[in-house]
Amino acid sequence: MVREIVKNENQLTKSLKRVEKNEGKLAKDIIHDLLDTAVPYGDECLGLAANQIGYDKRIIIARIGREGEFKALINPIIIKASTRKIETSERCLSLEGERTAQRHIAVTVMYLDKNLKLQKIDLSGRDAVIVQHEIDHTNGILI
Repeated sequence: MVREIVKNENQLTKSLKRVEKNEGKLAKDIIHDLLDTAVPYGDECLGLAANQIGYDKRIIIARIGREGEFKALINPIIIKASTRKIETSERCLSLEGERTAQRHIAVTVMYLDKNLKLQKIDLSGRDAVIVQHEIDHTNGILI
């Protein structure tokens, strides 16, 4: 279901709850709503976090890879980050205008996939920036 984008900063600055093993159906429903909500924004939407559509669970979607397909990451956590950082100019569907941020050029992320299986992914460049932005959302951090 397409959901309204949350713009209330009080709501967006709360740390989200982990998805538990018995919440597989809920996680899939949230992922479905994230994807449905992202599609109308086309290429403008590079990622979306659950709290941006009103859920309090640590779930994100991000356009990753050459094809730019959305990938769902549940309970994502950065387990390794490059020491090298870059300054980025980022937009967010929940916020007005562009803002700058410091991002690691490469990260390794552990997460659960949509079937709640543990995964690990190495990301660099644009993919790393997108996922860091979305993980910040799950931690209640805004750019």
